[in-house]
Amino acid sequence: MVAGYTETTLMGGKIWRGDDLAGSDAGFARVKEFIERYPHEGWTLSIYNALDESTAEIDCPAEEMPKIASFVYNLERAYPMTFIGENPLTESYVVGMALTRGRIQTPGVYRAENGKLRSVLPSDLM
Repeated sequence: MVAGYTETTLMGGKIWRGDDLAGSDAGFARVKEFIERYPHEGWTLSIYNALDESTAEIDCPAEEMPKIASFVYNLERAYPMTFIGENPLTESYVVGMALTRGRIQTPGVYRAENGKLRSVLPSDLM
């Protein structure tokens, strides 16, 4: 079962908020549903760390975003997942959760390659 949510608009984008959007599949179904409802070509994924209000930016195709969001949720034991939204200013989907283990660095930049996250160094961005 996936928990309920309320939908609002923030900074020109849709946002779903709930007490725990992860449900029983670590957020996979809810993130997938959100991206399918609000598709955007070329957008990235931002994982927002509610504990220190920073983000990990992840460059990956939209079809991999649900898997990556649930992977991060499980890896970080990131209860709760409190929002999923669109940020038109940064052209990214944003998933908010409490990253409790510190295995994903925030702030940080990552790229999904062959189903794995690879940290991107500043020199790799040029």
